Amino acid sequence: MAIARVATEYVFSDFLLKEQSDSKYKGVRLELATDKLVTFIAVGLPLLLISLAFAQEVSVGTQITCFPPTNFTLRQAAYVDSFCWAAVEHHPTENGPDSAPLHLHKFFPYILLLVATLMYIPALFWRFTAAPSLSSDLSFIMEELDRCYNRAIRLAKSLTTKQDKDIFASRSTRVQTETQ
Repeated sequence: MAIARVATEYVFSDFLLKEQSDSKYKGVRLELATDKLVTFIAVGLPLLLISLAFAQEVSVGTQITCFPPTNFTLRQAAYVDSFCWAAVEHHPTENGPDSAPLHLHKFFPYILLLVATLMYIPALFWRFTAAPSLSSDLSFIMEELDRCYNRAIRLAKSLTTKQDKDIFASRSTRVQTETQ
């Protein structure tokens, strides 16, 4: 069971910034598991799609290709391909409907990176603005609860010892009166 808990903590822990472990009360959690899961999915999914887009480009080739004339050399065809990628020009085909603009193919991974960054901003805001003050407030409350608990234990001990003394004193006076 402990291994499963550690594995779950590792999987759902924040993967960009690790938790600070210098806290006295390590059991106090300042972020809900649902928040961590939403952040993990909202940031991880675009990053996964970015990596898939780049992996597809590496393994399959570019999404945008130009068709140079057959009399072009290999170097000229490579230049036309790179120019077509840089210019991102869109010419509709005569017999087919307009397809999506080529800008989307070129900038899709960068748009996903922007989405991942924007999705991570609230988590960073929480971590660096709200969590430190909340952590200090919670540590103060925990210390006060510890002090209150310790005072209650001391009071209970003193009351029980006082009762024991009173009971012992009343028994001893009762025994003395019975013997006389």
